[in-house]
Amino acid sequence: VNKELNEQLKILKPSVVINTCGPFQNADYAVAKTCIENKVHYIDLADGRDFVCGITALDAMAKQNDVLVVSGASTVPGLSSAVLKNFKGEFSIIDSLVYGITPGQKTPRGLATTQGVLSYLGKPLKKSGDSKIRYG
Repeated sequence: VNKELNEQLKILKPSVVINTCGPFQNADYAVAKTCIENKVHYIDLADGRDFVCGITALDAMAKQNDVLVVSGASTVPGLSSAVLKNFKGEFSIIDSLVYGITPGQKTPRGLATTQGVLSYLGKPLKKSGDSKIRYG
C-alpha cells in the first residue's frame, strides 16, 4: 500500500490526505509517514486513543517537512468541540462533558466500525476524577 500511495502522491500532488481507512486501533503510521515524506498534510478519523496519542511521535518529522498532521478528527471531537464553542459564554467553568453517540438504526455498519467497537469490549476505561473503573 505504501509504495502505491507514495507513487500516487507524486502523480496527484494533493495538498491534503484524509485517511478514513480504519480501524485504527492496531494500525501503524505508514500512511501518515508517507504523506509527511511527500509534504502532504495528513488528517485521519481515528478513534483509537493509543493511535491518536501516539501520532505525536511524527511531530518533529511533520514540522521539518512543514506539514500539518491531525489525528482523531472524528465525530465526537468535532461535535463536542462545536457544542463547547457554542456554549462557552454560558458557563463560567465546565468541569466535564458527558456525551454519547450512536449510529442511526438504518445506518449500515462497515467492517472497520465493527472491529473498532469490538476492540474496546471488556477493557477497562480510564477513570475520570474519583469515579469507579468502568469496562467497555
